[in-house]
Amino acid sequence: MLRFPPRMILAPIDLSERSYQGFVQAARLAKRFHARLEAVYVLPFPPEDASPFGGSLQEAERRERALRSIRARIGPMPLVHFLEGNPAAAILTLARELMPDLIVMGTHDRSGARRLLMGSVTEAVIRRSPVPVLAVRGEPQPIRSVLAPVKFTAYSDLGLVYAAAVAVGLDAQLTALHVAEPKEGLAAEAILFAMVGRLPAWAREATVTRLAARKGKAVEAIARLSRDHDLVVLVEHSAGPTHELLRGTTLERVLHSCRSPVLAVPYRRGPTRALKGRKATARKPA
Repeated sequence: MLRFPPRMILAPIDLSERSYQGFVQAARLAKRFHARLEAVYVLPFPPEDASPFGGSLQEAERRERALRSIRARIGPMPLVHFLEGNPAAAILTLARELMPDLIVMGTHDRSGARRLLMGSVTEAVIRRSPVPVLAVRGEPQPIRSVLAPVKFTAYSDLGLVYAAAVAVGLDAQLTALHVAEPKEGLAAEAILFAMVGRLPAWAREATVTRLAARKGKAVEAIARLSRDHDLVVLVEHSAGPTHELLRGTTLERVLHSCRSPVLAVPYRRGPTRALKGRKATARKPA
């Protein structure tokens, strides 16, 4: 089940500044929505040239050093899960066990061959996460406007409803964007209007959704319009053709071209998810 506002937030953290920025945003959202916040730190495997002697003691020292460094940044709260291994795999395993309502992560700038060959932990988590993932880049900012790019598909319907729940919860303005192919013509605007009209009653009553129809390349249009918004909400769905696997999905390309935070909502075939937006008790922007 998808739920916003969240009742539980999971915040993966390492010792980088980007990671800490993601944690700050997670803590702000947890405070605003009175949600439980838990952090996770993944210890990398011991170096191959590490001494085989004093194994358990050496491991305990590594964990203690990491704990001291993390606590120095985030304080005595919240609970920190210590795992070991591949970061993305460990985070995903914990997410499937805890099933938080939201994962919030800082993301690093990657481009070119390095991104193609290595990817990033945030991207890997987004690709396989059973719950929504908020990717934060840079200093956390108040979220007053939400951009929801949509196609005319079932998974876009889900993304728009989730974006509406986020907008309602944060008292933010919602804009539904469709980037049309030239052949779609004026029909795209009418379909977009009908799509917004299918939003649940709670969304239509609590927020006014602006419509934005553009023509051109989707990623470029989303990145351009995102400059006027504080959050972009997109759906992560199974990759399609081979060229998409090579170039990356629209969501992945937006993640690298957009400076605003990106919230990825998982779409998996199966039962319809229940989602009902509500406003937070705290009224000030997070």
